[in-house]
Amino acid sequence: MDKLNSELGDIVKNINQLWVGGYAEELSEFFHRDMVIVGPDLKMMGAGREDCIKSYIDFSNQARLLEYIESDFRINVWGNTAKVDYGFEIIYEIDGEKCHDTGRDLFIFSKDENEGKWLAVWRMLIPAQKT
Repeated sequence: MDKLNSELGDIVKNINQLWVGGYAEELSEFFHRDMVIVGPDLKMMGAGREDCIKSYIDFSNQARLLEYIESDFRINVWGNTAKVDYGFEIIYEIDGEKCHDTGRDLFIFSKDENEGKWLAVWRMLIPAQKT
């Protein structure tokens, strides 16, 4: 993996470590002010940095995380735009019910011209098909 791909993979790993560790409020350094999060049906789940961070906090407040695994990172870069997607497996408990989800998580990043750093601008959760 080249240096740029490694940098982008590390950013996503840092994002996940923060929310999994209970520090979602610190995600602002990785999110563009106009970031959006959409669900698998392209339903808007968060619009704007603060709203997107709130979606992470809300999940953490509603669910007790038991296990989170990320794997199979795929990264593409086109100039100042990058795509990072990866497989995830999450086990959590919500309202006394144990849930086990798998799928892919997809981030689009843009390189901030002023600060020279990558910021997430778009995220989509893609659950695996239930069989």
